[in-house]
Amino acid sequence: MHWYLAILCDFGDKPKEEVLHYLVTRLDQLTGENEAEFRNYFSMMEILSTNRDLEKLLKEEEKMLSQVKLSELPSYEIGMEAGMQQGMQQGMQQGEVTLLVRLIEKKFGPLEPQTTQKLETATIEQLEQWASNILEANTLEELFARH
Repeated sequence: MHWYLAILCDFGDKPKEEVLHYLVTRLDQLTGENEAEFRNYFSMMEILSTNRDLEKLLKEEEKMLSQVKLSELPSYEIGMEAGMQQGMQQGMQQGEVTLLVRLIEKKFGPLEPQTTQKLETATIEQLEQWASNILEANTLEELFARH
């Protein structure tokens, strides 16, 4: 497999980036899951790329390919899903806090910093319970004491 020598060929009117993208993608396809073989041929391409002042573009192609490969890993997808779930959870919690602060201030007036801190560190379950309690509570103490 000596097609990597194509990096030395005249690219004609094709943009360098496009040709390098094709070469690196083709190398990846030909070597399959054999990372060592890919590295070996890519190293040869790197050496040859210096003759054409293409080393920077070649490195960019390698970086893009490695990012694509990373995103195809099951662990990447699991991490993304977990991150999205955590982000949604935090967003929901912050929304609950914001709404509850408004309700409490409307009913009881401005909050002390420690009360705000208590709300910001509460679980969603606690926030939901306190939101339910606000209708019957006559004081902040009653709001937080009810279960």
